[in-house]
Amino acid sequence: MPPTDRKAASLLTRLKGADADAAHRDFAIVATQRTGSTLLEELLSSAEDCYVFPELLAVQQPFHVPRRAIRKGFVAQADVDAFQEALLAIKYGLYRQENDGPVSLGAHLMWNQVSDRLIERLIARGQKMVFLERDNILAIYRSATFAREKGLSHVRGGSKDARADKVAYDHAQFERFQRKISDFYARRASLARKFGQDTITVKYADLARDKKTVVNRIRAFLGLPPEDQISSDLQKRQSANPIDGFSNPDEVRAGLARLGLDHYLQPEY
Repeated sequence: MPPTDRKAASLLTRLKGADADAAHRDFAIVATQRTGSTLLEELLSSAEDCYVFPELLAVQQPFHVPRRAIRKGFVAQADVDAFQEALLAIKYGLYRQENDGPVSLGAHLMWNQVSDRLIERLIARGQKMVFLERDNILAIYRSATFAREKGLSHVRGGSKDARADKVAYDHAQFERFQRKISDFYARRASLARKFGQDTITVKYADLARDKKTVVNRIRAFLGLPPEDQISSDLQKRQSANPIDGFSNPDEVRAGLARLGLDHYLQPEY
């Protein structure tokens, strides 16, 4: 093991603490935008023996390193990986220092903000990976476009207003978006094959249909007992039928027909 890796491993071991219950496994939720990762974060965190840190590397936070900074050579990917790994270790350690009792701690990460090498390093340190996917990329595109254009991400509390606001479908933009998301999912599949017993993949549609079953499946994966009392105040903002959110549905249908993706027009659940 290289010296820098040995130092990181030693740091993580010290920060986890000697009293940490070995049955409580640290983990990360790794997802793309608009796939229900914040909902899953809150559901898992609603149990006393599990806590997921809110998205650590969001664009508006100083911990995020833009990809273009790496591509232009201003910072090396290896240095970014080491920095992000140390950041996670410090977050875990400070939580354990400030809170009593064994708990499984999770990080909320996005595919466009982390490298495969970082995920491999976290698995090597003993963490588990929870991959979250949403099969309907059209629905992800619609929701991401809505959030970007309207400045609205989540609905909290008792309001279930789906909002009348709609977004315009742009075929070239959608094709680029689909390639990007498909690439993330290919990375997920490769890592799942390589580290099968240390990874679990859950689907957005399953989470939307039956939150309790999905959460308890993850808890079992982490070595935690079933939990009946899970909750979140997040509400669905949009219809399960993705085409409802577009102002130009005919262009959506024509564009998907050209790509052979008509099944994306069906409701997700």
